[in-house]
Amino acid sequence: MIQVFRDMLVLLATTTLLWLFHLYSRVLPGWVLLCVWAILFVAIASVLVWRRRVRRRAFLAVYIAADSPLQRVLRGGVIMTLSQAVLAALLALTLLLAAVRVKSATVWIVLIIAAPLFALLRAVIYTRFSAHVSAAYQSEFSLRTTLLLLGPLLLIVLLGLALQQNYPDFNAASLEQALWHVVEQEQALSSQLLLLLQVAAAGDGLRLWLAQQLLPALQLPVFLWLGWILVFVQETLFVWSLLLLQQGVLLGVNRELRR
Repeated sequence: MIQVFRDMLVLLATTTLLWLFHLYSRVLPGWVLLCVWAILFVAIASVLVWRRRVRRRAFLAVYIAADSPLQRVLRGGVIMTLSQAVLAALLALTLLLAAVRVKSATVWIVLIIAAPLFALLRAVIYTRFSAHVSAAYQSEFSLRTTLLLLGPLLLIVLLGLALQQNYPDFNAASLEQALWHVVEQEQALSSQLLLLLQVAAAGDGLRLWLAQQLLPALQLPVFLWLGWILVFVQETLFVWSLLLLQQGVLLGVNRELRR
């Protein structure tokens, strides 16, 4: 019970630090932002590589004979680690930008509530299924199941909040005016962060302009659905990277999970 409470506090502290980063990110110098990205990258990469190794070990144990040379060939090495590192780098950048661009305080309230809930749900799953899951894979099973249960719920809540947001009215604006409007709203001390924020804002502006002007004129609802699919993908990447960060933090502070 003490360990569960500690894990809840650790994840709560992690989300609180992410919120503090959100508050001051636009006035931070580039080297600090790079350090934040590196921390996110290490946490996410550690859990991605760990999960891939566990699943590769399970695959080899089930399908490949113990004395087969394929055990050494297929166990994974540099290529597997590099592929997960590339994915972790992209997800860390996605999480960093998403944390900076969150505009609703309600979103942060949801994330702060979800952080200790993740640790509590993971502990309950680990305990309840300890008699049914192989001891070697209990940690991976509990973390993966928690992600599959909490992830969709968190995604639904964030999508609901996105539907309630107020968006700029571009009905009387040209595409160039719409893009300039959203791009000029972005400010940051770091030129690199400013560029990334402007690119992301331009993508949002293009989507909003198409939804408000071009798509209704075409009378093709499939394009409207495509716009919301892009929102869904954006929120999914945010939730996925955030939950991977929480898993990485838990692995870092919990020796039992790493074992």
